[in-house]
Parts: sequence; structure tokens; C-alpha cells
Amino acid sequence: MFLAAIAALASAGGIAVGGNGAPPRILALEYYEDREDGFRYNVVATIKGQAEEVRATSGERHASGRLSGHISTTGPGKLWFFRDRRFVKQVRRDLEQNGATRIAVVATNDSGATRKRCRLEFELDPVFGGSATGACRRSGR
Repeated sequence: MFLAAIAALASAGGIAVGGNGAPPRILALEYYEDREDGFRYNVVATIKGQAEEVRATSGERHASGRLSGHISTTGPGKLWFFRDRRFVKQVRRDLEQNGATRIAVVATNDSGATRKRCRLEFELDPVFGGSATGACRRSGR
């Protein structure tokens, strides 16, 4: 009886069965220096929806994100941290040398993929260290 009710709702469009609904949305990407926690330099994406995988590319460096248990500070979303040291070092070097960098981000699930290119602009705070935020725009590739 329960399965029949779920099937009826699914066929009526009430719930999604076998997929995650819509592709995940990339809300934000940021870089920051953390002088108190274990990882000193961080690159983190805020993703809304159910993502199965989140990847980022900076120059020739690629990284896969790891879902965090932390609550997002930018609103309804989940934080995905990029822990690959070479990737984070590339981002940090670009920000410190050029004052800005572009990072391509892809978030995927069963329903599809969302791609965005994010331009991060570097700000240096004498107390908290370096950080970078910026606009992310939809990308076809």
C-alpha cells in the first residue's frame, strides 16, 4: 500500500523517484586563510541541492571537493572543501601575484551538472589574513 502511494505521487509529479530532482546550484566560491583551525588555506564552494560530486579547476590544477558537516554562512547550502594542496597553492599564488584568479567549478548529480566560472578578488586583512570572494557566472563548459 505504501509503495503504491509513493508511485502514485511520483507519477503525479509530487516527488522525484530515482533521481535527485534538479541539478545542484553553485551559490558561491571563496578562498580564505584560517589562522586558528588545522587547514591554514582553504578553498570552499557553497552548493545548494544534492550534489554527488563537486570539482574545481584553477589553471592546470584540478581538485575534487569534500562535503563538510559545517553549516553554510552564505545561506541555504552545503560547504564543499577542496583539500588538494597543489590546487590550493595554485589559487593562493595566483591571488597573491595577480590580485585575482578565475576558477571553474562543476557540481553534478543524477539530474545533471551545473558549471560556473568564478572570479575571486584578493583582499588582505592584517588580522585575519588573506581572503577572496567574487561573482560566479554560468559557464557552458
